[in-house]
Amino acid sequence: MGMHPAVAQEPQSFRTSTPGRYSWSKFLHQLRDEIAVLLATGLDRAEVARKLDISETEVRALSPKARKGMMRRDLSRRAVNALLNGRYAHLGGRTFGSRAKCLIKIASAYTREELLMEPGVGIVAAIEVELWLKERGRSLVKGFAEDDGIDKVATNSVC
Repeated sequence: MGMHPAVAQEPQSFRTSTPGRYSWSKFLHQLRDEIAVLLATGLDRAEVARKLDISETEVRALSPKARKGMMRRDLSRRAVNALLNGRYAHLGGRTFGSRAKCLIKIASAYTREELLMEPGVGIVAAIEVELWLKERGRSLVKGFAEDDGIDKVATNSVC
């Protein structure tokens, strides 16, 4: 006598993304992203923990780690690489050294949408760039929809 077909089937993994199934890896990835965004906006770990209803220890464990070899003290390596190799990198010159000196000029030439289209730039890196520019008295260019007709080249000064 054989087994019933329902019993003979192998159990499905809960890691699959089939509808109705719970994916821990997807949940943790989304939670890490949300923590990174909240920390990038200037909230401290206690405030992030309160907002997400998790412990401060969990925020510390899931928050982005400090990276070695960052070119700018408060701008992530991913953001710096995107700016040095992106569509407006030529505004800083031909060499990486001259581009690094004009990083503010390069970053302030982007709209948020253009910055998000750069390879390796996600919402967290875009927010980092925005906050970095804000600390230096600059900002990203307004998008076309919110533009008031002023040419973006005329509003951004040189290095």
